[in-house]
Amino acid sequence: MSPLELLNVPLTMFWMLSRNIDRLRAEEDVRNLQVARASQADGEAVKAFMEGLQLRIGRPVVTDKVYDPSQDKADP
Repeated sequence: MSPLELLNVPLTMFWMLSRNIDRLRAEEDVRNLQVARASQADGEAVKAFMEGLQLRIGRPVVTDKVYDPSQDKADP
């Protein structure tokens, strides 16, 4: 986003975006701390850490049917 575009953003949206940037940075810092802690842990703790990460990742959604938006109809 260019500085001129940023001047046109409403003030509430600007501060919401600013808080989200702080939140994302804090999340990254927590993740780095968890990785550093896991590197000093024993095998069981590392296994638990990996299982926790896999739970956060989850399973990707797999569908047999391909969505075609051109087939959708608006509500009458």
